[in-house]
Amino acid sequence: MRFPIVLLAVFALTVSRRTSYRVKTFTTPRNYYGYGHSGTNSPVYVSLEGSRRKTGYLRLNNRRRNEFSRGGVDSFHVRSSVNVKRIKCAVFKIRGGDAWVLDKAIVSNRYGSVTLYNYPVTVLSTDRREGRRWVRLCAQGRTRYTLTTVTSTRRHSGSDTFALTMKIEGKRGRVARTGLIDNKGRNDLERGATDTFFFDSLPRLNVKCVSIRANKGGHDMWRFDRIILRGGRRTVDFKVKGTRLSYDTREGKRFVKFCV
Repeated sequence: MRFPIVLLAVFALTVSRRTSYRVKTFTTPRNYYGYGHSGTNSPVYVSLEGSRRKTGYLRLNNRRRNEFSRGGVDSFHVRSSVNVKRIKCAVFKIRGGDAWVLDKAIVSNRYGSVTLYNYPVTVLSTDRREGRRWVRLCAQGRTRYTLTTVTSTRRHSGSDTFALTMKIEGKRGRVARTGLIDNKGRNDLERGATDTFFFDSLPRLNVKCVSIRANKGGHDMWRFDRIILRGGRRTVDFKVKGTRLSYDTREGKRFVKFCV
């Protein structure tokens, strides 16, 4: 009887040494970026990478729940025999033809947490006409940036459906890219409102320029007077009264860039 007992002890020790990870996914709301369906019913897997090691593909699945719905935020706990220590990157992979549009993911373990942005956006699907099977997202740094926006008080300045993304430029060609400028569950960018957005895991830059892009799928116009970006090596404050952004070029510009 000693042999089965030894096997059971080895199995228990192996399980106890498995490393736990938490993966939090943010599916894009509405039909942003011009794709008809951002949510998916297809199975989704993730492989986590550190400096030298990586896990195999781990299924992201919560039983009896409808994960990856449009605009949904889902949390998963997965375990692996591989301890990657500080997480650097994550590879998301889909197995099915139902496309999925991920905005960002927050991945953590006992060594820390990183935010990974799907920008420029990659649609995941096994159907090549819609997207590709996998995407590799990596942390860009360890700095948090705070974006403050001031929407104009003029009529029709606020926006209800808007797919905005931001690029931050520093010296020597260094850049940082974000996911959607959006606070989950809040009605942002209303007329006369001051809104604050946070972006983590970005490089620490000596900011020179800030670019904001109106992506396909957000059909509303937004008129704003000021944007302030804090983080990196300095704060930049752009007073740009009456600037209009819209994917519809009859209402405003699709892309604006401000430099110090």
